[in-house]
Amino acid sequence: MFNAKIGQEVYGTKMAKIYNQSKITVNLSNATDLNLRTFESMACGSMLLTDIQDNLLGLFQDRKHLVVYKNYFEVPKLINYYLKNQTERLAIAKKGQKEVLKNHTYNHRAKEILERVEPLLREKRVIKKDVLYSLGRSYFFLYHHQTASSYLKKFILNQKGFSIKRMEAIIFFLIAKYIPPKLFRIFMIFFRITYKILD
Repeated sequence: MFNAKIGQEVYGTKMAKIYNQSKITVNLSNATDLNLRTFESMACGSMLLTDIQDNLLGLFQDRKHLVVYKNYFEVPKLINYYLKNQTERLAIAKKGQKEVLKNHTYNHRAKEILERVEPLLREKRVIKKDVLYSLGRSYFFLYHHQTASSYLKKFILNQKGFSIKRMEAIIFFLIAKYIPPKLFRIFMIFFRITYKILD
């Protein structure tokens, strides 16, 4: 019926390219769990056609940011409709992409976690060394170099001896502390690429 190709195990930039080239992404959630495909496909500019997921309509509006199908029989009809009505499809895809990039990126989730964790940490006088390292590293990759250097410095002073984690913290600390903000962003791009290669 549709000229479609189904592939397996596509990740990272290859997956983003496929989403970006797709007019419509069809999503089937596992046990109505809100999955990453929801956010990834919309962020790449593809119109998302999805089943109902937990809290989905608390984050997005049906027919504004994405399209929700009620049953499997509806899927071919909706695909045909939105392929024929390009203006409507593109408007939904654009609004969906804008909403995800504005409110639902990894950086947004990381900031939310940090905002909830930090007050809890302030209530306790002793902060575990690994928590200091994790906070420093998180702020480092969120471009908050002053906050990152503060946590990393505390970790380095509390962590004695040689370890890979301590050496990494020292490198991050020196970059965050002494590199000017504009150059800091360039270093961050380098580190993000390096970490993706190592992963």
